[in-house]
Amino acid sequence: MKIFIYIAYITLLCSCSRQISHNNDTPVDSTVQAYNTLKRQYEEMTALWPEVNSRDCRVLAEIVRIYPVNPTGRLNQPCDEHPCMTRIKILKVEKRGSSFSGNIKEGQSLTANFIYSLDPSVVAFPEMEPPLAGLKLGDKFKADLSLEFTDRKEKTRYLISKYIKEEN
Repeated sequence: MKIFIYIAYITLLCSCSRQISHNNDTPVDSTVQAYNTLKRQYEEMTALWPEVNSRDCRVLAEIVRIYPVNPTGRLNQPCDEHPCMTRIKILKVEKRGSSFSGNIKEGQSLTANFIYSLDPSVVAFPEMEPPLAGLKLGDKFKADLSLEFTDRKEKTRYLISKYIKEEN
C-alpha cells in the first residue's frame, strides 16, 4: 500500500513539473487578457447600474450649455443655490427602457435638469454615496434620463439624478 501511495505521489509531482510557462504573449494569450479586461470593466459598470429602469434611457452625453441658477424661493432646494438646468448633446443612446416614451436620438440636443445639481455632491450633499464628481461645460458623462412631466405648453425636459463622469 505504501508503494502505491509513493508511486502516486511521484506521478503527481512529475505531472506538475511538466507545465511550461511562456513569458512571451501569443495572440491567444493577448486575446484572453483583453477579454478578461473587458469582462472586468463590464462587471464593474453593471455593478453600478445593473439594468435600465423601464421608464429611463441610458445615454452618453456632453454638457453644451449651463443655464444660470433660477431661485424658486422654496427652502432646501439644491437648484436654488447650485446650477441644475443644462442643455446636453446626446453622443450615444446605450439602452432604452421598455416603457421609455421620450424621442431621443444620437446628435440631438435637449434640456436636462440635474436633480442633485452640477456641483460636486460634497458641496450640496456631503453624505451622498457614491459621491458625484460634478460636471462643467464640455464634460462627457453617462446617465439614465427620465422624462420630466410638464404641461403641454412647455418643451419636453429630462431629469438626471445620478451620473458617471467620463474621462476626457
